[in-house]
Amino acid sequence: MKKQTQGLERDTMGAYSPLDAEVEFDADDGVWLSRLAAEPACHTWGRTHAAAIANLADAAALWFGVDDPDAIRFRARTVGLPIDEDQVREARETAEHAAALARDSTAHAARVLTDDGYSRRDVASILGISHQRVQQLLRELPSSA
Repeated sequence: MKKQTQGLERDTMGAYSPLDAEVEFDADDGVWLSRLAAEPACHTWGRTHAAAIANLADAAALWFGVDDPDAIRFRARTVGLPIDEDQVREARETAEHAAALARDSTAHAARVLTDDGYSRRDVASILGISHQRVQQLLRELPSSA
């Protein structure tokens, strides 16, 4: 259940829903400008991209009357970039998911092979990893016996 609190949506656990924000580089002044999409009058700047977003949290906290600026989260979209940041973010998330799947598959294979009597060095050679990594994986994964 959600309730409207001082212009922000807040769930029953007390967390605020992320706000849409825009961040843009001002080449003339060499600073990053940030603003809330729904409240254009709530804006600020920073010398770095991260500082502009952190400063926007302070500005939004004042704007909405929130005591803790750290409770405010943003979905920041950077305008004017020569890249598609959403595409890059999605590719990174896909790669992280694939890495987790590969780690889990490798750990399972290491457990099955060692439980079947193969040495850690042989398992490492079969899986194309170091014998130290085999040992790490075996410590992380409970025995199947």
